[in-house]
Parts: sequence; structure tokens; C-alpha cells
Amino acid sequence: QQLIEGPSGLTGTLTVRYRSITPLETELHFRGWIDHVSGRRIRAKATCHADGRLTAEAEALFIRVDMGQIAERASAS
Repeated sequence: QQLIEGPSGLTGTLTVRYRSITPLETELHFRGWIDHVSGRRIRAKATCHADGRLTAEAEALFIRVDMGQIAERASAS
């Protein structure tokens, strides 16, 4: 399941762990995926590789919200 086509939400937490030095002027390869969905909670993970070596990995928690309701509340304020 691709993130762009999957469920979306607002960022609750984002954790990045750096595993090795990311070299300059090197092509980086990123991979991201949805790991788990439970109710309004969406857990996603991602990796960054340089020359086949893992340089960073991330985990995020997103919370689904009704953007229409948020817009209504903002305009009512």
C-alpha cells in the first residue's frame, strides 16, 4: 500500500533514528509504507539508503481527522 494512496492524517509523533553517516552528493533511496492502521491511528515507517547502506529509519504516528470540521472550527473562531 502506497502512502500517497492510503489513509492520511495529521502527524502525532515522528521519530528518526540515524544509523550511519549519510554521504553528501550521493543518490539517496527512500522507502515508506503504512505499517498498521487501527481506528483513527495510522503507523507508518520509512528508510533511507545510500549506496545500499541504511543511513536512517523513521516511524510516525498519524491521526485521522475530519479536515472539514477543523476548517469550520477555524472559521468560527
